[in-house]
Amino acid sequence: MRQKILFLPVGIGLALTVFVFYKTEFYNIKNIFWFLFVLFCVSLIFYSRKHFKIQAEKQLIDICQIFQNSPDLIYYKNKKGKYITCNLSFAKAHGFDTVDDVIGKEENELYDKAILDELKRIDDKIIKTGVPVRFLKMSKVNSENLFVHEVVKIPVKVQGKISGIAAIGRDVTEQYKLQEYLIYKQAQLSSFLNNTSLYIFMLDLDGKILLGNEKFNELIGLDDGACLGKTIKDTVLSGYYDVLLKDFNEVVSEKSVRTNDIFIELNEEKSWLKVVKAPVFDKNQKVIGVSCVMNNINEEVKLNELKDMFWASLSHDLKTPLTAQIRALDLVLKNSFGKLSDAQRDIIEQIWGSNKQLYRMVTNLLNTYKNEDGLVRLQFSKIHLKRLTEDVIQELTLFIRERNLKIEFSENPESDVISADEQEIRRVILNLLSNAVFYADNGTNVRIAMHNDGNEFVYEVTNNSNYIEKESLAQLFDKYVSVCKNVKRTGTGLGLYASRQIIHAHNGFMLAKSYIEGYNMFGFVVPVNQEKQVNTDRPEIIKNL
Repeated sequence: MRQKILFLPVGIGLALTVFVFYKTEFYNIKNIFWFLFVLFCVSLIFYSRKHFKIQAEKQLIDICQIFQNSPDLIYYKNKKGKYITCNLSFAKAHGFDTVDDVIGKEENELYDKAILDELKRIDDKIIKTGVPVRFLKMSKVNSENLFVHEVVKIPVKVQGKISGIAAIGRDVTEQYKLQEYLIYKQAQLSSFLNNTSLYIFMLDLDGKILLGNEKFNELIGLDDGACLGKTIKDTVLSGYYDVLLKDFNEVVSEKSVRTNDIFIELNEEKSWLKVVKAPVFDKNQKVIGVSCVMNNINEEVKLNELKDMFWASLSHDLKTPLTAQIRALDLVLKNSFGKLSDAQRDIIEQIWGSNKQLYRMVTNLLNTYKNEDGLVRLQFSKIHLKRLTEDVIQELTLFIRERNLKIEFSENPESDVISADEQEIRRVILNLLSNAVFYADNGTNVRIAMHNDGNEFVYEVTNNSNYIEKESLAQLFDKYVSVCKNVKRTGTGLGLYASRQIIHAHNGFMLAKSYIEGYNMFGFVVPVNQEKQVNTDRPEIIKNL
């Protein structure tokens, strides 16, 4: 090949020399020597350029051979756009079986006209500037399948001059689709954050603002992005810094969520805000920041104030006259105003019993409200459960006598002393015993059993009454649910619900079991020793269902 390239210009040169000398008769030894020397130099230069070009192309061909089965698309074409070589992946990507099917073809034979102009523009730029270009090339096999390649084109130079363009294309379809999906999701998230009524922002571990939605920017009076890098102390909320970021360090160190309410006054507007702070984690579950969500709770605060007024009115307008009536009836029953006849006593005892039942219903309503709103704080002391039970039995004497029942202690522990809130535990025992009395079969026994193993105290009340299905048994501890629909009794359906709330606050759980033989047991289990009210966020338990 090299000899052919060299002999061609030399042969042509010699023929031209003979022709010129023959026509002009301008020949002698010296002139012929110099003419042949110049001709030889020109031929050598021409050969050298061709040689280096061929060598460069041979190297590119070798590279394509090495990466023949690479998933990347590799090719080389000359300045005119004809393909000199490529790897097999490139050939197959364009529907050819072999590399030879591609060699010698032009781009208009491989690509649609839709992208030819753009490809030519990129090639012209490379040839003109000699600078490599990186770009994304998209193509569709059909209307559904999109393929995206990241292509790098570089100029190929021979002795300082560009002789062609080499390129490598890497399939980035999945990355491209993922990026598009993330952009779409980010747009959705931004739309949600900026159109919500919540004030949302995120802080780094130094307390600097990393982002804030439009509602938050409006609150602090800064344009979008102007809050970035600032701290709360740099904004109009600086006066509320301590209360706003209360428990910030605990959120980071304990990786927990904290909530608190704050009252702010900005631009002559007063607002109550509920602030929820949560840790932000990286992929290794390391805390890298804190997200804060603030919600305006003005309406909720107003509603709670109205609710407080309602319950205060209920307490005053119902409990006060009921208490007065019960005390008056107690005096009458004690013959403080003269001796009563048997008929008079029966009527007054019925009135007294109805008032006591109504008083318990109102008390359950008020206690349920107080427990749910966190208004009740337990006062722990050492209490004797048997003595407390006997006091409750004394209160229920008339009802027990009316139904011809007998109360018996089936088991007595060596010690009936526990650490608890006496008033609240008394309410639980009253609820359990009054239910047992009201729903017991006439003329039967109500049995009370107590067990103390040193760690836990078990309290059980059993009566003879109708069997309760397992599903219904569990529902009895829900709000406003009772078995009154099956029995001619009246009630709020709050007794067992309130009892569960109280026992749960004592770190205990309720007991409930119904036997097909015709008797039911309700009770509770609490720790024997406690010093303070426990965290009531733990799951509630009802056992022996």
